[in-house]
Amino acid sequence: MGRANALLVGLAVGALIALSFSCVVLTGLWNTTPSAAGPLSNPALTVSAMASATALSDSDESSSDQSSSDPSGSDSQQPDTSGADPATLGNGATPQPRSAQQDLDLDLGAVAAGAEFGVAVWDRRTSGMVVDHHAEATFTSASLVKLLIALEALDHASPETARIRQMLSASDDAIASALWTKYGSTAIVTRWAQRLQLADTRPPKSPGRWGDTLVSARDVVLVYRYILEQASASTRQLILGALTRFTAAGSDGFSQEFGLAGLAGSTPVAVKQGWACCLPDRVLHTSGVAGADDRFIVVVLSSRAQSVGWPMARKQVNAMVSALRPVLVEQR
Repeated sequence: MGRANALLVGLAVGALIALSFSCVVLTGLWNTTPSAAGPLSNPALTVSAMASATALSDSDESSSDQSSSDPSGSDSQQPDTSGADPATLGNGATPQPRSAQQDLDLDLGAVAAGAEFGVAVWDRRTSGMVVDHHAEATFTSASLVKLLIALEALDHASPETARIRQMLSASDDAIASALWTKYGSTAIVTRWAQRLQLADTRPPKSPGRWGDTLVSARDVVLVYRYILEQASASTRQLILGALTRFTAAGSDGFSQEFGLAGLAGSTPVAVKQGWACCLPDRVLHTSGVAGADDRFIVVVLSSRAQSVGWPMARKQVNAMVSALRPVLVEQR
């Protein structure tokens, strides 16, 4: 009997314990239902859910960036350089400012559309090239080689000074041909190229065609520098005097009033022009000295298809010289 009572008491205690545990579980489940406090009011579960939500959110953002951003992995907040000028970009994606020379090249390149140009401007005050736009490119010289013919003739103390002046100021071809033959033909170009270290200058393949001499803008600058800085006073005065008094038309009737000649009146200029057609291109050159005290040496060489007429060629060269005006003004 005593054992039976003890067993009944044990069963009763066990039942009470089980009932208490069930109430605790039901209470916990009730507290996890949505309430005004938020999705989950159980603090422990709330923290866990927030952590999981954060992880999912980060995972979603990461997946979104991977699928929609630049394949290179660049930050979408960086400047959009997809349409940027390649000249403005460095090794990275950050735009870099163009140099003054790059800006000028873009400007001159736009002006030169439809033609090829070699341009050089030398500032004698600073002893530096302030414009170098394909200055090493070679062109047939046309009448610019007459500068070398004049130097050669004067180097031989030629008494034909009046004819030399006429050859330069009126770009007289007949006089040029006579002096070319008299003083050595292609040897004239070879001698002066060596003497002045003209890297790009070559004599014509056909000895009688002095206008086919090859020159570059930078080499023509060196010729003018020699005339201004190293030649004898008499040679310098004769050549510059003739170029200052250039005629409105050449001896063949071709107008010389283009390019640098258009600066006459606004600034002192001494000009030697060149033109030729059509082996195989139409070339039109303007060169000379501009500014007070002969400060600037300006050389503009150009060529275009022979199908382009002289009026358009003049417009192109005039536009190029106009584009150089700010450079000449800013350097004053």
